[in-house]
Amino acid sequence: MAELKYQPISHDHKTFLKNALKREGFRRAYEDLEEEYILVREMLAARSTSGLTQEAVAKSMRTTKSAVSRLESAGKHAPSLSTLRKYAQAVGCRLEIKLVRNSSSNRPTRGARRLRAERARRSPLDIPSIQAAISTEELVKTVRKESGQARGWRRHVSR
Repeated sequence: MAELKYQPISHDHKTFLKNALKREGFRRAYEDLEEEYILVREMLAARSTSGLTQEAVAKSMRTTKSAVSRLESAGKHAPSLSTLRKYAQAVGCRLEIKLVRNSSSNRPTRGARRLRAERARRSPLDIPSIQAAISTEELVKTVRKESGQARGWRRHVSR
């Protein structure tokens, strides 16, 4: 039998990804995992910045190294918020979660459409309570009340 000799194969990931993303199924799967990969990159960066090993993080979280390893791998595990909070605390961070409107979704919500339609029907000067407002503070208070934003109006008034 002939002796096999190891010959590494070069791999250009950018070229591979460019070609693979042309396939619809691959592109859809890749996009579906994008958020998970972003989270994993954030977790790894936080642990790296803190200078901790998986063992140290696991000890702080009171879990095992293999559990931390599962957390830091995308697609295999969906951690709970409490687990993510423990991980963040272990690496010296705090967990911050945001809901961000999709840029591709230009359609406003039903409430926003209703508010726009109402604003289009009347101008601010058509509102009797605004015409009677005397001071800037009362004007801001009245406008916020009319638009349903009465809470927290004082912090926007310059004195």
